[in-house]
Amino acid sequence: MKSSALAAVIPWDAPRETAHHIVRPDPAGPRILVVDDDEAVQDLVTQTLAAAGFRTGTAGSMQDAQERALDEDYSGMVLDLILPDSNGLTLYRRLQRLRPQLAPRTVFITGMLDDEEIGRFLKRVGNPLLLKPFDLDELVERVRRVVSTPFV
Repeated sequence: MKSSALAAVIPWDAPRETAHHIVRPDPAGPRILVVDDDEAVQDLVTQTLAAAGFRTGTAGSMQDAQERALDEDYSGMVLDLILPDSNGLTLYRRLQRLRPQLAPRTVFITGMLDDEEIGRFLKRVGNPLLLKPFDLDELVERVRRVVSTPFV
């Protein structure tokens, strides 16, 4: 299995209190399921989304993500394409049937995009894709956009 890395740059001259600041999401904000088996990526994405007012839940595998998506109410999802027990495409296809309102509100993330099947699938569904390492402001903008997508 290949893995990927994501890095965040924190300015050296940032105020000390910034390092200890706890970000609290808006209690009325949209809830996003963050699915990635890399805990560092999960933490970075959830903290970034919380700072933007989103509430989050996390899952590190397809099975865990599917259970959470079915048991809890989410407004959107950030989904890694490579998971330890399957791939994000399989989860997405299942959710298209089981939770169809969540599928168009998914932002895909990945550290590699060299699979033809994945490329064809992404073109067909039209959901946003961010390649790791991605810009955190772009992540927030893409999540805001998909969450505002009306379900038809």
